[in-house]
Amino acid sequence: MTNEQWTVLAILGAAVVLFVHGRLRVDLVALLVVVALMVSGIATPAQAVSGFGSTVVVTLGALLVVGEALSRTGFAGGCGETILRWSRGREGRIRTLLMLSAATIGSVMSSTAVVALFVPVALRIADDRGFPPSRLLLPLACAALVSGMLTLIATTANLVVHGELRAQGRPGLHFFDFTPFGAVVLAATLLLFAFGSRWLLPTRKRDSSVPPRPRISELWQRFVPQRGLRRLRLPTMTSLVGRTPREAELGGRHGIRLVGVERPNKTLGQSIVLEPSPELRLIAGDVLVAVGTDEHLDAVTATFGLDRLEEATGQGTIDPGVGVAVVMVAPDSALVGKNLAQSAFRTRHHLDVVGVRRDGQALPDFSRVPLRTGDQLLVLGPWPRLRQLSREPRDYVLLTLPAEFAAQAPERPRLPASLLVLVGMVALSASGVLPTVTCALLAAVAMVLLRCVPLGDVYSGLSWSSIVLVAGMLPLAAALDRTGVMALAVDALHDATGHLGPRALLAVLFVTTTAMSSFVSNHATAVLMAPVALRLAQSLDVPPEPLAMAVALSCSCAFLTPMASSAMTLVYEPGGYRPFDLLRAGLPVFAVTLLVCVFGMPWWFGW
Repeated sequence: MTNEQWTVLAILGAAVVLFVHGRLRVDLVALLVVVALMVSGIATPAQAVSGFGSTVVVTLGALLVVGEALSRTGFAGGCGETILRWSRGREGRIRTLLMLSAATIGSVMSSTAVVALFVPVALRIADDRGFPPSRLLLPLACAALVSGMLTLIATTANLVVHGELRAQGRPGLHFFDFTPFGAVVLAATLLLFAFGSRWLLPTRKRDSSVPPRPRISELWQRFVPQRGLRRLRLPTMTSLVGRTPREAELGGRHGIRLVGVERPNKTLGQSIVLEPSPELRLIAGDVLVAVGTDEHLDAVTATFGLDRLEEATGQGTIDPGVGVAVVMVAPDSALVGKNLAQSAFRTRHHLDVVGVRRDGQALPDFSRVPLRTGDQLLVLGPWPRLRQLSREPRDYVLLTLPAEFAAQAPERPRLPASLLVLVGMVALSASGVLPTVTCALLAAVAMVLLRCVPLGDVYSGLSWSSIVLVAGMLPLAAALDRTGVMALAVDALHDATGHLGPRALLAVLFVTTTAMSSFVSNHATAVLMAPVALRLAQSLDVPPEPLAMAVALSCSCAFLTPMASSAMTLVYEPGGYRPFDLLRAGLPVFAVTLLVCVFGMPWWFGW
């Protein structure tokens, strides 16, 4: 082997180790790959950053905008209401309808986004009907991942193999080329969980830190047992009148945190809740909603001569416009590795994090602690802003809303427009009138113009880690091919399995790709394995489509380990699962998919 080949193999090995280790974000690893390719001379600067101009990356970005719009317009909430109405409260029927909904939406959306949208729906249904969420969440995640086998745009892996085929001069894949295989796997998955749920699914209670339909006071005691939320009214004769919270040094000097100001409004005949900005000047009659220890709150009350009202966390005493919610930090969240001050959470969302739980325990001093995936945050603020958190599945998964939320009416005014754009995108892409990338870009622009997603939120809400990951790994795959490493790998695989026939080769390729995607991002796995499949087909002188599609389908089998995909990570803790639970439920689905690939594809493509 040449020095170039050893160098590119070293870069690949280092990237795989970093992916498996998990200490660095996957997008940072991809950027390190780009830098390593340039510094080592394996790729020119233009070659190293060429992935960012790939049609695969552009299509992925546009589809993420479409998914963000569907999330923000309340699509999942409407599906949850329909599921409850049609299921009549039966667990098996709820599970089947939940899986069908996730698979249907996942056929045109990221599986991670689908799971993030439906986790709160599943938790709410489980709480209302009184059965463990573990009976719903794992089937939900499996169905969302299987949905990646249904259409061309369902997952990044499909787009990657389509792009590789086009790069090799092949016509590529059509919108519904995956559908026959995915439909069989989805039907088998539904039957497995319908008739085998007793053996495949554990029955475990939900984490006691998030009880079913708690009241605000219950959540407060579980997340912030050592601190209180108190309402303090400003009398006419107090030095706080005319001053701002910053001038009064309520936070720095007096040790309390102001989370809201209730101000009487004579026109409306009731109080309105104002955000406690540093520039807000207080007036007599304002009611401060403050968080702090009893000692600090008592000291502030005495120092400024404030009137102490009832505890704000008592039943029925918090302002109707203010509530709390429990959200979980998602795997690709911008909060991971940052503390609350570094993430600018309050500035960005105009909400307050008043408590954090990790591994079932409340953190006493959470403000300076770097957050991790799976941390649960107790967030306080106006109901509309809390609802908005559920529309940002990349950063947060909404786990629990208190019983007081039932009085809040849902807001879905843009849902019909977003569904119309979605149907148009699918119709144009399926008909072949326009290329897939063009259809996705048109749909993304339409979502913005119809105000289904604000333009400013397009940039802040995109899953940039997925985009950077694919864009950074594409040049590595090209370097493996250019230096001859890919040819060596294909020759070795051909020598080992070529004499066994196409079905055995499909099986080996499928199992290898699935094993890799169980520990390395399935996006990165698709980028690395798709060129291998195509070169292998070339060496065997067979059509490359079956091998390429086998790689794509195996990347959607990322449900065997908690770190295999973000979809599994999102349900792992809320469902109270253990690693064996994922293997027990995932292996039968994996076996079905393997059989469909090994026996279905040669027959379908006439091998």
